[in-house]
Amino acid sequence: MAGQMQAIKRRIKSIESTKKITRAMELVASSKLSKTRNQLNDMKPYYTQVKDTCAMHLIFCRK
Repeated sequence: MAGQMQAIKRRIKSIESTKKITRAMELVASSKLSKTRNQLNDMKPYYTQVKDTCAMHLIFCRK
């Protein structure tokens, strides 16, 4: 009986530890995603300009 209770308590601690690790991983992933989104938003004006320049170049090359 006492052995089962210890096993249950150990299992509960293990699950709580896993939950903490998972939460930390979620926070890291969220931070990385936010950073990547900011980088993408910073690149949009550059991308738009390159896209427009290429489109104009193609238009003039066809003439």
